[in-house]
Amino acid sequence: MWGDGRRAPRWGTALALGWGAAALAGGLLFAAYGEAALGVERKLALVFAAAGGLAFWAGRRPWAAAVRWAALGWLALAFAGTAGFTLRTTAVTLREVQSVRHEASLKAVGLWLNRHTPLDARVLLEPLGYAGYYAQRVMLDEVGLVTPAVVALKRSGVTDTYEALDALRPDYVLLHCDDALRWAERDPQPENRLTRAFRLAAEINPLGFDPRDAETRGRNSCYQIWERYP
Repeated sequence: MWGDGRRAPRWGTALALGWGAAALAGGLLFAAYGEAALGVERKLALVFAAAGGLAFWAGRRPWAAAVRWAALGWLALAFAGTAGFTLRTTAVTLREVQSVRHEASLKAVGLWLNRHTPLDARVLLEPLGYAGYYAQRVMLDEVGLVTPAVVALKRSGVTDTYEALDALRPDYVLLHCDDALRWAERDPQPENRLTRAFRLAAEINPLGFDPRDAETRGRNSCYQIWERYP
């Protein structure tokens, strides 16, 4: 396989591209879930790139066939180890996302809304899936997937959900805990669109996240439910 120096660069390039693609795929997965473990993927990407470079370099050395096969074996072991670690880390992360963010957080949000709000309550939120399914209330999604009024506002130039509160007039607003903190500090009390019309009704925070902390893992599972004043 590495007996011809002219073929070695192609093998080295293939290894570098293949392993780099694997690292990129894993990195995108973690990025999609916003997990702090994304740093692990960056480190693995460096390992894969280094291994690909080593394969390229080793294939061009005038070594005996046995030495080249030994180098290939070590590279294969390194790839298997790092790939196994990546898969295990990914599985643990996805299991945590399911149990904490979905079950303990968004499902809990939906159940709270179902038990504590009127049947005709209008809820403004972004995470529509779990919360919307368990709430069984009228959902105003801030992206505009199922809410034409949101689309109309965005077309008119109102793309900030905070700025759209007065126009949409929801009965409840679901926010990430740190987003609620920022909204409450955007304008002084008399003009603040959140605090002048809504009060904090419930907080779902299974990991004890501090809203002033930048830690991503806890932030993704911390939500506050604000209800309109009577």
